[in-house]
Amino acid sequence: MPLFRDMDEASQDMVLRACNFKLLAIMAGRAKLRERRKSVILTDDEAFEIETNLLRLQFAADDLLDEKAALKLSTKNIRAPKDEELSEMRDKVEAIHQINVKNRKAKVIIAAVEDVAGDLPALA
Repeated sequence: MPLFRDMDEASQDMVLRACNFKLLAIMAGRAKLRERRKSVILTDDEAFEIETNLLRLQFAADDLLDEKAALKLSTKNIRAPKDEELSEMRDKVEAIHQINVKNRKAKVIIAAVEDVAGDLPALA
C-alpha cells in the first residue's frame, strides 16, 4: 500500500472516510454505554466496567483523530533543512547528549556516596 501522501486525491479521501466511519462507530458505542448507564441500576462492578470502556473508547477516538491529523499533515510539503540548519541541529543534539552523560555520571557518583556514607539529607 502506498504512503498516504503518494496516493491520489480519491484514495486519500477514501482513507479519511474510513477514519470518519471508525470515529462514528466509536461515538455510537459511547452513546450506547452512556444510555445503558442512565437507564439501568448498575452494580459497582458494572458501573466501573462501563466507565472503563468509555475511557477506552475515548482513547481510541483520540488516537484516530491524531492519526487523521498526521495523515493530513503528511501531504504538506516540508522542505529539508539547509546544511547550516542541519549542522546547528546536530550541535544541539550533541549538547543534549553531553548533558545526559554528565547527569548519568552524577547519578553514579551520588549512588556511590550514598552506599558509603548512607542516605543524603533532604534539601530544604
